[in-house]
Order: sequence, then C-alpha cells, then structure tokens
Amino acid sequence: MARSGMLLGALLAVPARAMADDCVVTGTSVTLENIRVQPADPDIGPLELDIRALPVRATIRSGALVDLEVGGAIAFKATASKVWWTLAAPAETADHMVSLSAGAHLVDAHADGDSVIADAVLHASDVMVGEAKDPDEKVGPVRVACTKLSLDWAQDDAADIETGGDDTNYRPRKHDNKLALRAAPNTKAAAITVIAPSCGAGCITVERVKSRAGWLLVATANEGVRAAGWIRRSELVRLPDSLLLNRSYMCTGGHGRSPVFGGSIATVGLVESQATLDVGTTIYAAEGDGAWATVIANGPYRVQFVRGASWAVVTAIPGVDGDISAYVPMSAVTLTKP
Repeated sequence: MARSGMLLGALLAVPARAMADDCVVTGTSVTLENIRVQPADPDIGPLELDIRALPVRATIRSGALVDLEVGGAIAFKATASKVWWTLAAPAETADHMVSLSAGAHLVDAHADGDSVIADAVLHASDVMVGEAKDPDEKVGPVRVACTKLSLDWAQDDAADIETGGDDTNYRPRKHDNKLALRAAPNTKAAAITVIAPSCGAGCITVERVKSRAGWLLVATANEGVRAAGWIRRSELVRLPDSLLLNRSYMCTGGHGRSPVFGGSIATVGLVESQATLDVGTTIYAAEGDGAWATVIANGPYRVQFVRGASWAVVTAIPGVDGDISAYVPMSAVTLTKP
C-alpha cells in the first residue's frame, strides 16, 4: 500500500494545469453524487458514479461544469454540475454584506480570478453529505477566495452568526421567494438576493437592525451564513411579535442509491471472488475498449469471470458506486477469497 499512498499524495500535490480564471479546490475525504465519467471511446456513453470518502482535486472554471480528478483505489477524471463547497475558514465579502463561518457552504460557483462567485446556503432541510441537491434558501452573489474552500464537509455544523437585529421581523410584500438587499440605502447601490427557489409565501424572513429615512437595514442568518443589507420599508410587511420563526428540517427520503455494475458475462462457469488488482492496470468500460480509470491500490475488489476467460468484470470498487462498467484483464487479477 506504500506505492498507493505515494500515488494518492501525488494526485493532490501536483500543481493543476489551471488557466488564469480557474480555481483549484481539494479534499481528502470527499463524497459526491452524480459525477460523470466519459470513457476514452466516444461511442460509449458516460458513466454516472457516486464516490464516498475519496481524495479529489476539483477545478472550478467559468462555466457550470467542474472538472474532477479522483483518487482512492482507482484514479480517474470526471465532471460534476452540482457541487457543494465548504468554507475551510471564515470569510466576509468586501462590502460586508455576507459573513460566513467555517463549515458554511457555497453552491453554483464559477471562477473569477483567484476567487469564486457563488451563492451561500442559508437553509438546506434535506441534504446529506455530497448530495447533488439544491438548497432551500440561499443568498448571492458572494465572492470568496479559492484558498478558503474545501471539498471536505465539516465534521461539525458551522458556527451560528447572530443577525444583530432587534427581534422585529419582516417578510417580503411581493415576490415572496426572493428579496433584494442593497449595500446602502440607495436603489442604485450593489445588491445581493436572498432566494428560496422552491418555496412560496412566508419562507423568507428578515430582522431589523436599524432604520433610516424610509429604509431598513435588515439581516437574516442560518447555517453559518449572515446576509445583511438595506431595503425600502414599503417592500416589507412586519410580522407579529408573537410569531415564532424557525426554519424547518425534515427528511423526505431518496438519499443515495445502490451500486449498479454493468457488463454482460455468461453465467455458466461463473466465478465471483474477492481479489486484488495489479497497480497500474487500466480499467475499461468494455473488454479492451473505453479506458476510464487506472488501478492505484491493490484492493480489495470483487470480480466476476468465467473460467478460462481473458477478462473479468469488477463488481465492487472501494469508494465508488453507481452505474459502473469496469473490465480488467484476468492477467491483472489475483484471487484472495470467495
């Protein structure tokens, strides 16, 4: 396993070939759902995989897709369209409108110089580590330095940030799932938007911090994120002081999936066994076609094969689930136990 450890270290240590507006973020124990791997043969469709607790280097670019380099038992490249980024250190936007604790999350990030422009998560009712889901409530845009981001989810919840308000609460008078807050009491001042994409009336509430000539400075805070800004008093409706406000959390199911390993293999004379694979072996999406990964750790794996066959199907790869089609030559397989 010493050689494997060196290869894993190299995956995260070698400088990425990043362009000027690329942002490279790493994690040592990363869980992600619905990442896509395109085998070398373009006629073979992409594999849709989930990874669990693996080292990953991600390159955020100016577009929606994130490029991934994944390590672990095997090494491969993939893309993802929905990634949650964790604040490894506290951050605050230059205009002081958004503050973030370590452990807070960003979504929908794209690179801009040495930073990302993204939305900060204010509320995620039913999101497990690494799930490709949208938050219930978010605020943006926020600019955060790439060096403050990690792919590893924090072990503990992000520290709460107080709103700094006076317990006087409001909701939007219109556009109940969206609220624009400005950096100054001026309609031309820069703005951030609090949005609850899939929610109706009453989802967004803010607390008064201070008032000035028909404007209110308001704030909302949750999950290690505080957003504050100015808004006209006429755009808000005051809520009764007796109203108890909180964001609900519930599980609606649908988390994770069982691995589906592809590959067609005859059942007569079929053998299934735990095995090790030779380091450096290429993994294919079909027999000798569509290379998509390289073995960098001996195992353990599980394989299926027919006695006398030249190829085996890998049916279990540590840390990798999903729609997997993985073939290796029998010459690279060492059986360990049934």
